[in-house]
Amino acid sequence: MTPEDLVEIELIKRLKYRYLRCLDQKLWDDIETCFTPDATARYGGGLYEFEGRDAIMEFLRTSMGATTMLSSHRCHHPEIDLVGPEEATGVWALEDVVILTDVGINIQGAAFYTDRYVKREGTWRIAHTGYRRTYEELLAYWNAQGGSFKGPLNDTRKYVASSDPATRLEWPNSTLLHGDVPAAVADLKKSSGANLVIMGSGVLIGALMAADVIDEYLLMIAPLVLGTGRRLFAGGTQASLRLVDSSTTSTGVLIATYERAR
Repeated sequence: MTPEDLVEIELIKRLKYRYLRCLDQKLWDDIETCFTPDATARYGGGLYEFEGRDAIMEFLRTSMGATTMLSSHRCHHPEIDLVGPEEATGVWALEDVVILTDVGINIQGAAFYTDRYVKREGTWRIAHTGYRRTYEELLAYWNAQGGSFKGPLNDTRKYVASSDPATRLEWPNSTLLHGDVPAAVADLKKSSGANLVIMGSGVLIGALMAADVIDEYLLMIAPLVLGTGRRLFAGGTQASLRLVDSSTTSTGVLIATYERAR
């Protein structure tokens, strides 16, 4: 490796650091300059895929733009390879924290980024970026502060679905589900005497819907149209549902319970 190669690698590092800094500071115009016009992105192990800089920027602005969302993204241990005079690849370890101040939730996560870079008009740009989560840990406000929810949250049996068999389970009474997760959930339904409730993870919901192991959906529909944002169900997911109960709150939120129509 020549001294010139080391200089190029340092420039690529600065590009990645600038991208993450601007993401946390919500400097969208500056982030846009980090990408090539035809850049692609694959976030969440393929849950969110985008083609073109405009599509990527729309997603980032929509998902990270709220003033009530604070974030800190830290990348380290880069493995950067120059595969040509104007092309390089990189793998980064990511540790991030997202704080939702309006609901008092702190989400901590880790992942490995896989990037591809190209040099255009003498400047390195991101041609592709994406990550896969190694773990995600949800720390609810009441669990951190105490109160009536702390005991039930810690004492209740929890099942964590992950593609990584080495996932760390730091919340008490947690069991890892790895491999054929839909089959594992189907077995739990047969052996468990209590209801199994999914908290988050559109990827998991999509997999369980495809395997026809979800019996009931409880949806809370707010009287607010955003016009954009994340899908409740992943693209391609199909199911016929039957309304079994509904109620409306004083603020106009519709609480609807659906069962799978069979």
